[in-house]
Amino acid sequence: MLILCVGTTTSLIQLLFFKELGDTYTIKVYEPSWRDFYRFWRGKEKRRWFMLLLAYPVCISGAYGLMTPILVDAGWQLDHIGLNISMFGSLLGIVGAFGAGWLIERFGRRVILIWTPFAQSIGVLFLLLPALGYAHFSFSMLAIGSVIFLYSPSATVLSTLMMDHVEHSPALEYAMQHCVFSFSGILSAGVAMSLAGKFGYINIIVATSLIAVATSLFAWYVSGEVVVKNEQTTHVKCIV
Repeated sequence: MLILCVGTTTSLIQLLFFKELGDTYTIKVYEPSWRDFYRFWRGKEKRRWFMLLLAYPVCISGAYGLMTPILVDAGWQLDHIGLNISMFGSLLGIVGAFGAGWLIERFGRRVILIWTPFAQSIGVLFLLLPALGYAHFSFSMLAIGSVIFLYSPSATVLSTLMMDHVEHSPALEYAMQHCVFSFSGILSAGVAMSLAGKFGYINIIVATSLIAVATSLFAWYVSGEVVVKNEQTTHVKCIV
């Protein structure tokens, strides 16, 4: 708590000494309405994009929601769980985000969109180790690292595609897409925890893995419609 207070106080001090620029800008006021939401999602291509945004975070968000309960039942202390997920997991998340950006530039949006859920379907299976009682530090950290590391590529590639789908109002239309992704992720984490209490961790982990495989196939099926920007490879000839 003391660390949080110090961090908040530092931000407050910076805010007190912040000086606004003297330049004046003309801002066009736009009042969003529900009609914008319906207008944006009209058409077969947008409806399929909507379904993909709903399906994409189900696997990895469900697995993330199961991590803490599994580790608690395996005998881990809450402070150890928080430290390892927040510190170690955050570092892996940063690495995953940078790696995803490089992969998107290297292989293109379509390839990463299709293969990310497939990679997640394998990564979430590492949660079976602590769920089956193999809660040794190395096994548990492998499970934590796999889930958090593979979350970043999904968020990165979808954020890239969300920006590609912006048509008229960048802030509003990006927010409309991101809220679908965020809502599905939060809902999936809660549903996964609830179902795990009834059907067990192992069954839910396997189910999320299969959902990821199905999402990968669905992404392949609709990729020609949801990847709206043409990706061109530029060949540079070097003359020595």
